[in-house]
Amino acid sequence: MVTTKLMTAADLAALPEGDGFRYELIEGVLHKEMAPAGGPHGSVAARMTHPLHLMMAAHPAIGEIFIAEEGFFLRHDPDTVVAPDASFVLAEALPPGWNVVGSGYLPCVPTLVIEVVSPSNSLPEVMAKVDVYLKAGVPLIWVAFPATRTVLVDGAGRERLTLTAADALDGGDVLPHLPPLRVADLFR
Repeated sequence: MVTTKLMTAADLAALPEGDGFRYELIEGVLHKEMAPAGGPHGSVAARMTHPLHLMMAAHPAIGEIFIAEEGFFLRHDPDTVVAPDASFVLAEALPPGWNVVGSGYLPCVPTLVIEVVSPSNSLPEVMAKVDVYLKAGVPLIWVAFPATRTVLVDGAGRERLTLTAADALDGGDVLPHLPPLRVADLFR
């Protein structure tokens, strides 16, 4: 029998930087993510956060937007640390001291996770990551597929939907103050 030592969040944090890749930890197993994405990837991710900025302008204390692939510590023993392309966390879900420099991965479940699929991602990889978010209880998940100009909407306790250019993203009952965003406007 072969046993593999599972990594911890501390092991992940201690990895040397500079190899051009991003890593995540799923149930103690290190997953190598792609090298930095190209311009269209970042542009779609930025557009997907626009309604969040509008919502925060109207309701400044509602929560926080994270756009730099921050690590979220979703599970202990075995550890799971993920880094979505962008995310939002309601203020009441943010742990005390989350904004102190050097405080480490955010030990909370995001309210909204945004992922943009790159050409190098396979559908099984994408859906495995969605399953990690669902297992953690993320209430709202948006996954943009630039190649098909569609967005998958999912979340804990909700029906999975695929939206097309004729549809609009919204926060539903999770983020009711979120202004709608036309899917067609994401893929210019």
